[in-house]
Amino acid sequence: MVSALVFVPIPAAAARRFHDIGKSGWFALPVLIMCAVGLWDVWKDWEAGPYASHDLWGTNIIAEVGFAGLCLFYVAVLLQPPRDEGNPYGPNPRPAPKVI
Repeated sequence: MVSALVFVPIPAAAARRFHDIGKSGWFALPVLIMCAVGLWDVWKDWEAGPYASHDLWGTNIIAEVGFAGLCLFYVAVLLQPPRDEGNPYGPNPRPAPKVI
């Protein structure tokens, strides 16, 4: 259920975040694909029933590690500071840090 609720907002937020760091919003397409795969996996689990087991990746450890690596890569990229100079999407909305 949660996967269905975050299917649109997560990739949209990722696209806006890519705009903040000066990249194209199309870099968020793999995030959309990852959300779609997660939603499909939840659907297949629901379809299999409460006592059945459905595993999208099976025993393919390479796919699981690759998926986790891609998620960590996107977390690292999306945590970069915003680009202030020449950002075509507008200035940084955050105030400058205060020096105490």
